[in-house]
Amino acid sequence: MFELAREHDCKKLAIGHNKDDLIETLFINIFYAGKIGTMKPNQSFFGGHFNIIRPLSYIEKHEINSFAKVYNLPEFVNTCPSAGHTKRQDVADMLETMYRQNKHIKGNIFRAMGNISAGYLLEMP
Repeated sequence: MFELAREHDCKKLAIGHNKDDLIETLFINIFYAGKIGTMKPNQSFFGGHFNIIRPLSYIEKHEINSFAKVYNLPEFVNTCPSAGHTKRQDVADMLETMYRQNKHIKGNIFRAMGNISAGYLLEMP
């Protein structure tokens, strides 16, 4: 993607990550990388050479799917070799179970990503 952007002198790339992707990435980072972080809606890469924007960051996946269905948009099929059953899918399944238990959980997690209090972080030896 970055190589194509460079070839065509594109500095800004729009990617279709949505609210669910950002939340899933948060938990993937916590569970598998031991850090708190996710993708940003507007993010600079390679010393500012590229700027990634994620205009769907505040929209839930089901809303995007509903929109696509209403307007008869083609379905995107991910041909990536790592697509399918992944750690991301495990996290998505876990979150979906939690969302069914309490309708406020997704919103609370999303708000928490922008409201991390250093007072709650543990000091590591």
